[in-house]
Order: sequence, then C-alpha cells, then structure tokens
Amino acid sequence: MSAAVAESMLLDADKSPELANVFRVVADAESDGVVKFSPGLCRELVRTVVCRVYAPPLMELCHLIRAADTCDGGYCAFFWDSGPARPAAFRSYAARSQTGRGNVNNTKSGFELTYPDGKFAVTFGRMPFLSILMEFLVSSIGFQALDDAASALCKADATAKSVSDTAKYLASQIYAYLKPNLTSAQNQRKFRQLITFLGREGEIAPEAVNDDLVLAFWVANAAVEDGGDFKTFRSVFAAFLRFMEALTAARDHAALENTRSLGPDRISGEVDPGDIEIDFEPIEATENPLERLATAPADEVRFLTKAEARSLELLVDSGALAVRLPLSVLRSEVFGAAQARITQGLRRHLAADSMAALIDDSVSLTYGETRERFEMLTGHLQRVILASFHALAELGRPEAMTIPLELKPELDYRPLATHLTAETQLGDNVVSLGDHGLTARFLMVIATTEALTGPFRDFVEEAKAAFDGLSRRGFRSADLAETEIAEGYAAACTPLFAIRKCLNRFGRRLDGTGMSAAEWETRFDKDRALFLRQFHLIYGADA
Repeated sequence: MSAAVAESMLLDADKSPELANVFRVVADAESDGVVKFSPGLCRELVRTVVCRVYAPPLMELCHLIRAADTCDGGYCAFFWDSGPARPAAFRSYAARSQTGRGNVNNTKSGFELTYPDGKFAVTFGRMPFLSILMEFLVSSIGFQALDDAASALCKADATAKSVSDTAKYLASQIYAYLKPNLTSAQNQRKFRQLITFLGREGEIAPEAVNDDLVLAFWVANAAVEDGGDFKTFRSVFAAFLRFMEALTAARDHAALENTRSLGPDRISGEVDPGDIEIDFEPIEATENPLERLATAPADEVRFLTKAEARSLELLVDSGALAVRLPLSVLRSEVFGAAQARITQGLRRHLAADSMAALIDDSVSLTYGETRERFEMLTGHLQRVILASFHALAELGRPEAMTIPLELKPELDYRPLATHLTAETQLGDNVVSLGDHGLTARFLMVIATTEALTGPFRDFVEEAKAAFDGLSRRGFRSADLAETEIAEGYAAACTPLFAIRKCLNRFGRRLDGTGMSAAEWETRFDKDRALFLRQFHLIYGADA
C-alpha cells in the first residue's frame, strides 16, 4: 500500500470507540432537515484532531465566538440557527443579525475584531470548519465546558491575550479528552518515520518487516540528530512491533468497515463464499502474563524472580511477532543490554578513552548463550507448572485438572476410571468426570499416589519432586495453609501457560532456522562488529 493509504488507515483505526462515535455524531448533525457538515469538512475535522493540529483553529474559533456573540441571539444562535455550515449561510446570517457591538465589524469577507492589544479577522470561508470544530467540542468535552470558556470570551473587556489564554484552555481540555482515546503524538511521529522508511525500501505492510529491515532502520537513524527517539536498538524494535500491530489492526478495521455481502451477484459487489479464506487461529488475550503474575493474588507465590521476569519481558512483549523477527529479539537481548551498560557509562561522564573501552567490552553474551538462557527459563517454567499442579491437587482446587491436560495431553486416564463412580466412557482415552462431585474424587485419587499406576503416577510424582525442589515463597508445604497462597496458585495457571507458549514458540522458531552452532557464532561475530561500530558512532568515542 502507499504511504498515504497506510497513514490514513492508521489514523482511522487509531481512534477509540468513544472518539469514533463522537466523529459519527458530528457527521450526522442536521440543520433545517439536511446534513449540516459536508464529508470534506468531516474528513478535515478528523485529520485536525487525530493529527493533533487543533491549536491554530481553536484560536480562530475563540475569536469567532466573541464576534458571533455580538449578533442577535448570541453565539449559540449564530452557530446553530444559521443553517447548514456553508460560507454563504454564515454571511447571510451575519448580514441580518450583526449589531456592531463590541468593536466587531462585519466586512465583505468576514468579521474583523479590534482589541486594546491587537486585531484579528475571521473569514466566512473558514467558518464552516470552525463550526464543525465547535460541534466536536460540544460532543467531546461537553457544552458546559465550552459555555464557561465562551463567557470569558464575550466579556466587554476581553483582550487578544485573554482570547489566546481561553484558546489554550480549550486545547488543554481536548488534550485531556484525547489522552485515553488516541495514540500519543510521539507514537504518531514514529509511525510516520517508519512508513516513510518502508516506502523507500519497498512495500508498506506488516509482512514486509523483517530482521534486516529493522537493523537497517536503526543504523540509518540512531546517530542522526533529528532521527527521532531511535537511538537504542531496543526502542527501534519496540517501535516496529507497535507499528506492525497497529497496521495489522488498521487493515482489519478497514476490512470490517468495507465488508461485502455474500452471494452470486458480482455486479453489486457480492462475494462468492468459496473465494473467502478463513483463518481459525485462536485470538490470544492481550493482557501481559508477566503483569498478571506480578499482580495479586498471583504475586503471593514467587513463581519467577525479578531477574527471571526481566529476562522474559522482551520475548513476552513481542508476542507472536517474535516468531517473525527472531534475530531482532536476540539482537535486542544481546546488544540492547550492551547499549544499556554504555548509557550507564554516559551518566558517569566517562572520558573518551574510558568510554571507548567500555563500548569494546560492553557485549557480555553471545547468541548461543542467550538461547541457552531461554532454554533454562523454559525448563524452570516447566518445573514451576508441575509444582503448581502438586500444590493445587493438595489444596483440592479444580484448576489442578487443567495442568496435566495441557502439559501431557497424551496421558492415559483410563486407569483412573476404576477409582471413580458414575463415570461414562467417551472414547479410548477419555473419561467423563460428570458433574456429580467427581472433580473432588479425582483430586483425592491424585493425592493418594498408591492408587495410581503407569505414566499418570509418574506425572504426579514428578510434580511432587518439582514442588519439593523449589525453596521459594509458596513452595513449602506449610505455605499451602494460607488462603492467599491457594488463590495465587489458582490465578497463575493461565499466565504461566501463556509464558510457556511464548518460550516454546520462540524455541521452535530458532530451531527451525536450521542454523548450526557454528553458523550462529558467525552471525554473532558479524553483528558484534556492526553494533560496536555503531555504538562508537552514536556515543562519540571516535571523536
């Protein structure tokens, strides 16, 4: 897609449902039985608000409110009784109702206002847009806030400065309203830079982003004074992740907004159902599982240390996109950490030779060592989940039943049927536990290890060994007597499995590259040379 289309899609999808509804309400406004604002005015309003360039027109609007209040009926009548928002309608209304009060003159082109400290003019050609901006203010910050501001504008002793101050106040009200309803201006600027870069490199699409492109963007922008907030590789990687997510969401939003009917009539735009490819990939929750573990009640159990959680942050934040940009994840882990150490050196105001030495010695991990660290975290998470099964089973919590089904779906549960009553055979390897208290009996059987045989007994014993092998808070038998601990284990099942999924998915992706250990070492050596050169360039150690 083109840069203009990409930016338009991002801006359109960037609005919260509430903000989108405000724009819809404004667009549906009527006057004298016809639509008040043209489609062009509506588009201009969206661009002005979403791109956050509303300060200059707010200044114009404030002067217009003061001038309009000198007409018969005041400013409300001027804006809402003058008919559809057209220059001719405002000119006609002003001609028959303007009183000449308050040092306001009605000229051929518009209103001229004279203040003790200056003059200002508002043309009839600008009034339709200022009118739709007024409508937006009423629908967003509310009429009362607008009317309070208008009362200050309409005072006899108002000055150009007081009008300017009121415009700034209204701008602050819009800013406060947009804060929870629109992406920050900083992110919008970043997205524009990424769109421009992608446009130069080739296609503007989430699928066009790859590891080489992320690295090329960082090299091109990190050492540039006006390169934006792209000095660190991690910030560049994070920006691309947000951009890919936003552009994907924008494209999906545009597809939903332009859906076509199913049917045989091609002339009217109907779609053949056979031409539609449906992806049944499950939609994953966007809630960060690490944050879930750090929030009550899950934080009552120390599933991860702070260091372990920090080691997982980047991978978890990357989500499914880590699979598409595996080398960028490794680069962020290895060279992002190195850049963080260099930044600490800057804070200590090191001399040039000391800074150069710090840069040359900043890289402490290789790609191979980073992969080993992820593998160790995967193993640790497996033990934590097993230990959680033991704890939940001991506590008699039904959440325990989900863990073996997730970890060991191949387990044969048929031997358990002999220890239960009222069971119903559903298949070769499925036993219905029904709704007659069998959950409690199931957990009792698990707790009595002697009643178990085969692989399921091995699983239960492995879980107990995992629990006994951990010496953190919550992993002692005495801890299970605490209600908060029990609730913590129950709340942690879903986030623990979500983190495990991230680790397993990323591990499979790295294995799927087919690169040998020697090839990974060669890749690391090449990247290390590039990153160190760039670090010297960014931090001035070559000067």
